[in-house]
Amino acid sequence: MSKCFERVGEGVEFPAPTGQEAALLHDWSLYTPNLSDDQCLSLLWSIFERLGLLTALKIDEGRFKTFLLTVRHNYRPNPYHNYWHAVDVTQCIYLLLQAMPQDSFTPLDLFSVLIAAIGHDVCHPSFNNHFHCKHATLTACLFNDRSPLENLHSLIVCAILREYDFTSEWTREQRTRFYAI
Repeated sequence: MSKCFERVGEGVEFPAPTGQEAALLHDWSLYTPNLSDDQCLSLLWSIFERLGLLTALKIDEGRFKTFLLTVRHNYRPNPYHNYWHAVDVTQCIYLLLQAMPQDSFTPLDLFSVLIAAIGHDVCHPSFNNHFHCKHATLTACLFNDRSPLENLHSLIVCAILREYDFTSEWTREQRTRFYAI
């Protein structure tokens, strides 16, 4: 399982902000397929930046940017379960969180939920769980026919997180809570 995701190649740069992120971020009618991959990446970055999560949780910006690039790289070009869908879900989660009292969640809670949203369909193969179980695919066998796709997405995100370990400054309790959420 050491190679369950593709790393981002050397020299891949994180896009500069476009200046449109604030307007896009609060638009319930945002249609992410109209955005470029770089605009989507900038939108995701702006969510974490606006919430101050990297500072609050002592997360290295460079590692986190590489994490975001790697997650983007590992979404497949499916008709629905693709990178645009992940950005759409994450932006909607952000908007829902903004509608709640600000003291409802800790920075760790917010960070955990947003990471789950970003990676919830990473490496989706376009077939549903029923297909995988019915055809005894490797994914279904690996997870004993129990929510094979959800377990696959979780495995991939966890592997990417371990690769760019930005939880090293956290306490054991913080890491445990993060992975539990």
